[in-house]
Amino acid sequence: YENSLKECSKLAKRAEELGVTIAIENDWQKFLLSPLEFASFIDEVGSKNFGACLDTRNTYLGGYPHHWVEALGARIKKIHMTDIRRVRKVFTEFCDIGTGEIDFDITLKKLKETSYDGYATIEAFYKDGIAVDEKLRLLSANLESILRTYYGHEK
Repeated sequence: YENSLKECSKLAKRAEELGVTIAIENDWQKFLLSPLEFASFIDEVGSKNFGACLDTRNTYLGGYPHHWVEALGARIKKIHMTDIRRVRKVFTEFCDIGTGEIDFDITLKKLKETSYDGYATIEAFYKDGIAVDEKLRLLSANLESILRTYYGHEK
C-alpha cells in the first residue's frame, strides 16, 4: 500500500505538470477491494489529476457498481461498461455488455448524480466466432440501448 501510494503520488505530480489525468482501474488483483478503500487511496494521493477508471464488471467480485459509484463520486475519471453473469453459484463468466447481471439502470442513475461527463467505453472479449463487424454492431447497439437511460434520448 505504502509503495503504491508513494509511486502514484509521484505520477500524479507529473500528470499535473503535463495537464493529463491518470485513472487507475479497480481490478481483481486483491488490492483496494472495496469502494471505500479505493476512494481513500485516491484521496491520499491528493491530486485532481488522479482518479478512478471504474470497471462495472470488476465491482461484482465484492459488491455492485452503483455502490462503487456512490463511494467514488467525482473521483471517477473514466468508466468501462462491462458485464458479467453467474454460471453457477460461485463461478462467473465475462459476457457482452447488456447480456449479464449488471444493473446498468441504477448504476447510470447513480453516475448521473455525480455529474460524470467522461467517456464510457466497452471492454469486450471476442470469442463467439461471429464476424468482427457484426460483433461491433451488437456491442454498439447494446451500449446505445443502455446509455439511452443515462442520457434520456436516442443519441
